[in-house]
Amino acid sequence: MRAKYIAGSIVVAVMMLTGSSRAQVPFTESQLAEMQTARYYVNECRLDTREAHCLGYINGFVEGFYRGQVQARYMIRTGGPNRICELPDNVNTGQIEKIFLKYMDDHPERLHESVSVMLLASLSGVLTCN
Repeated sequence: MRAKYIAGSIVVAVMMLTGSSRAQVPFTESQLAEMQTARYYVNECRLDTREAHCLGYINGFVEGFYRGQVQARYMIRTGGPNRICELPDNVNTGQIEKIFLKYMDDHPERLHESVSVMLLASLSGVLTCN
C-alpha cells in the first residue's frame, strides 16, 4: 500500500514539474458563452454521442433545484420569502430532457438565452408552487 502511495506521489510530482508554466485555455470566451445557451444544450441532447453531457447538466440542474428548495424552506422558517416550487417526485431526468426539448422546439426564438433559465421555463407546467 505504501509503495502505491509513493509511486502515485512521484507521478504527481513529475506531472507538476513537466507541466507548462502557462495554463492552456481550451475554449475562447465566445465559445464559453455559447456553451451556456439553450441552443448548445438542445444540440447536445439530440446527439446520441453527447446525450450523457446533456443529461448530466439536467441532473445537476435538478440537484441544484432540490438544494434550493431546502434553502427556501429554511428561509421561510426564519422569516424569508413565502413561496416554494417543487418538482413532482415521480419525474426523472429523461422526462425533464423531453420537456426541455419540446419547450425549445416550441420557442426557438429563446435558443440564445441561458440554459438554466430555459430549463426552469420549460418546467413551469410541472412545478407546483405554494
